Amino acid sequence: METAGRLSGKVAVITGSSSGLGAASAKLFAREGAKVVLAARRADLLEKVAAAINADSGQTVAVPTDVSKEEQVIALMKRANDEFGPVNVLFNNAGVQLLTSVEDTTVEAWDKLMAINLRAVWLCTKHAVPYMRKAGGGSIINTSSNYAFGTVSHQSAYTASKGGIVALTRQLALELVKEKIRVNCLAPAWMDTEYARDWFSKQPDPQAAWDATVAAYPIGRPATPDEIAYGALFLASDESS
Repeated sequence: METAGRLSGKVAVITGSSSGLGAASAKLFAREGAKVVLAARRADLLEKVAAAINADSGQTVAVPTDVSKEEQVIALMKRANDEFGPVNVLFNNAGVQLLTSVEDTTVEAWDKLMAINLRAVWLCTKHAVPYMRKAGGGSIINTSSNYAFGTVSHQSAYTASKGGIVALTRQLALELVKEKIRVNCLAPAWMDTEYARDWFSKQPDPQAAWDATVAAYPIGRPATPDEIAYGALFLASDESS
C-alpha cells in the first residue's frame, strides 16, 4: 500500500461508510495511514469495504451501527477506542434522502430522516469528544449538501436537515476550538454513486433526468466520491490546522 502518511497514526471513525463518499473516504484514509472504523447499518456492505481496505494492507474494523440510536453510538466510540485507541477524526457522513412534497411528508418520515441526518451528527460528536480530548484534540467533519444553500422541489425535510448541519457545525466549531478540536463541513452536490444511479433509474425518464442534472454542472458532470474524499482528507489531516 503506497501512502503519503497524511493520517499516519490517527484513528478515524467514518459513518455511512458502506458506500459512496463514506466508502471512498475510508479507503483513502486507510491508504494515508489511518486506522479506520467503519460504521453503517448494512453489515454486508461494510464487510466488503473492510475487505478492500485489508487487501490494500490497511487497518480497519467494521462496526454495524444505527447512528440515530444513542446506545449504538456509545458502543461505536468505545469499540474504536478499544480496537485502536482514542479517536482523532470523526467523519459524520451518514445520511438519507426523502423525495416528497411537504404535504405528503409524514411526521414519521420527517422524524426518521432528522434522526439519521441531523441528530446523529450531534450524537456522534457528543460521544466522540471525550475520546478526542483524551487524544489531545482532533478533527470533526460533517457532510452537509449544496441544498443547504439553495432550494429544490420536494425535499423540504432533506434540505432542512442539511441546513441544520451547517448551523450545528458553526456552533460546534466555536464550542470545541478550545479543546483543540476543529469542526468543518463539506457541502457537495450530486455525486456519481450507486445510490444516485439507482435513483435516476427509477425516474419516469431516467436519461432525461440525468441529462437535466448534468446540465447544471459547468464541468459537464457531477463529482465522483473519490474527488470529494480528498476534501475530507485535507480536513482530517493536520494540514487543516
